[in-house]
Amino acid sequence: MIILLWAILVGGAATFALLWPYGIIVALVGAPFGASSLAGLTALYLSRRGTHQKFGHNASAKKNLGRIVEVRTDLTR
Repeated sequence: MIILLWAILVGGAATFALLWPYGIIVALVGAPFGASSLAGLTALYLSRRGTHQKFGHNASAKKNLGRIVEVRTDLTR
């Protein structure tokens, strides 16, 4: 969430600075569009990054992937 907040602040400030030569009204109107665009791109990046990092913290899970360790058919014990 902090990353998205920073993306919004940076996107808004950068868009405001880039549109400043066209006037303050244009810069003020355009800043939210730049902020939301950068926030959307950041959210896409974070969602893609989260789906591709599987078994990052558990190295033994990667090693045991595809190998059946134990099968219990009687679950009453």
